[in-house]
Amino acid sequence: LVWLMQGADERVVGPGAPVGGPPILFMGMVKHGQKRAVHIAHLQERYGNKFEVLGDGGPHTRKHGRALADYIAGKIVVAPDGPQTDRYWSNRIYQVLGFGGFLLHPRCVGLREQYDPYSLMTYRNWDHLDEMLDDYQQLPHSCKLVAEMGHAVTLRHHLYRHRCEQLIAEVQRHL
Repeated sequence: LVWLMQGADERVVGPGAPVGGPPILFMGMVKHGQKRAVHIAHLQERYGNKFEVLGDGGPHTRKHGRALADYIAGKIVVAPDGPQTDRYWSNRIYQVLGFGGFLLHPRCVGLREQYDPYSLMTYRNWDHLDEMLDDYQQLPHSCKLVAEMGHAVTLRHHLYRHRCEQLIAEVQRHL
């Protein structure tokens, strides 16, 4: 078996233009496992109108491409605790960082093979995430610097083109 990850679409990557809205954002489905649903409920209770869930109301509430890039610009995007493992995480990482967004993600061992601590901020547990959210809301310049680093790493190593090159190399290696 070969471990091949998803990536960012280079036809639409690049930072967006901020369009307003709450400063903390989760983009995705809330009911994707009990762990995620409980974590999102915690964030909604703790941050109230500073926290928004985007895309959980069906296809008409989702944003893609440049519209999504604009919507996440200048916000703190949270990847909730679940589902992920040390070898699995969603494509949200590549989307958000490909759009130049600032992402807080649960720690996954395999992610450190792809992103260093300066290009992707990770959290240990809910308390650690809450501390990071409280701190980073006051540090927009730091968020911007980390987002720029994550964007650069994504462009260099994590586009769909890179994934296709890896796939082709693996197929050739096994022929």
